[in-house]
Amino acid sequence: MRDRYKIINEAGVYFLTSTVVKWLPVFTYKVYFEIIIRSFKYCIDHHHMKLYAFVILDNHFHLIASAANDNLSKTLASIRKFTAHEIIEQLQTDNRDWLLNQLTYYKKQFKKNSQYQVWQEGMHPVLM
Repeated sequence: MRDRYKIINEAGVYFLTSTVVKWLPVFTYKVYFEIIIRSFKYCIDHHHMKLYAFVILDNHFHLIASAANDNLSKTLASIRKFTAHEIIEQLQTDNRDWLLNQLTYYKKQFKKNSQYQVWQEGMHPVLM
């Protein structure tokens, strides 16, 4: 990953973007939107993340955040891991097979421990 996409100051405030693989429209129903909101709330309460602003679109989200514990990288990885797991479970519950098939089809070949890939590789942070 290029340096401009790395968090270089763990205590800094960042504008961050995370995108669903191939820009697939996952967040088109309230239940999927709520998964991300729960993840944000958990990180605020347990990882001391400070969330200044966010927007969730149908295939990606933006947020402005920092971490009081100087561990923003791990906090963001936690958000992506939790939401991916929850989204896949919800898609299976909702029988949204067409989307699950797309998440399987576009999965990176090196990802051997998962049948699906929800997020594009890496998050795109910009230090503010």
